[in-house]
Amino acid sequence: MAAEVILGVSAGLQALGIIFGGRAARAEQLAKAREMKIQQKINEINAISAENELARNYQEITEATLTTSMGGESTQALLKANKESYSKDQATAQRASLLQREQLKRSEQGYRQGAGMQMTRSLIKLGQVGADTAYKMKY
Repeated sequence: MAAEVILGVSAGLQALGIIFGGRAARAEQLAKAREMKIQQKINEINAISAENELARNYQEITEATLTTSMGGESTQALLKANKESYSKDQATAQRASLLQREQLKRSEQGYRQGAGMQMTRSLIKLGQVGADTAYKMKY
């Protein structure tokens, strides 16, 4: 009889440990998911800042070209080359931002899925503890 009480108390303590451990692991995964969400917002702000910087540089180069040139075909060629360069740089910055945003979204989703899996894992362990305890009490 005393052995059964000890097994029952032990199983109860194990169950509490598993439940609280699962909750803690889930909370950790959700915190990481929130970090990824914050990082996405920071990425958006940085992308806007980078695009603004490119636009300022383009404007400065255009103004400098117009100020120092005498006009004509060479000026138009410089302006055209500057505009093409700006367009390429802008497209590259947008692609890089998009790729990083998608990577962060996938990481966030992975952490959220991991949070659910942590709870499932702790419930499975809880079932194992219950089954083991029942088996030990029976035999």
